[in-house]
Formats: sequence, structure tokens, C-alpha cells
Amino acid sequence: MSDKKASSLVENDSLGEFSQCHEGIFRKLLTLEELSVIFPAIARARQIAEEIVPFFNGVVLDHHTEEERDLFPLVLKNAQAGEE
Repeated sequence: MSDKKASSLVENDSLGEFSQCHEGIFRKLLTLEELSVIFPAIARARQIAEEIVPFFNGVVLDHHTEEERDLFPLVLKNAQAGEE
């Protein structure tokens, strides 16, 4: 094989490797299309989290305080020993 032919084969292999690398990069970039499917769910999850924290810090803690203050003393006052 001549040096010119061997050099040409090496160049073709190098070009093929570069081409395959770019194909791999392109395939990875195509996975970004999946984001359009999951973004609405991510936005909804963020919205739920932003709404639930104030709910627990307000309504749930207030409810727990009311139970401690009003309900549990009544339960203890009216509880009777049982077989349990």
C-alpha cells in the first residue's frame, strides 16, 4: 500500500470518528425534547410545594394547637380505663 493511500485511510478513519462523535452529541441533544413533556409536571410540583408549606405553617399548626388546647384535655378528663 502506498503512503498516500495509507494516509487517505487514516484521514477517512479520523473523519468517521469525528462524524460519529457529532452523531452522539446530536442524539444527546435530542433528549432535551423530553423536557417539554416534563416541564409542566415540574412547574406543578413547584406550585404544590409553594402552596403546601404556608398551609402547614398556618392551618395545620393552628389545628394542632387547638387540639392540644381544647380537645386533648377533654379526652383526658373523660377517658376511662379499659381493657386495652
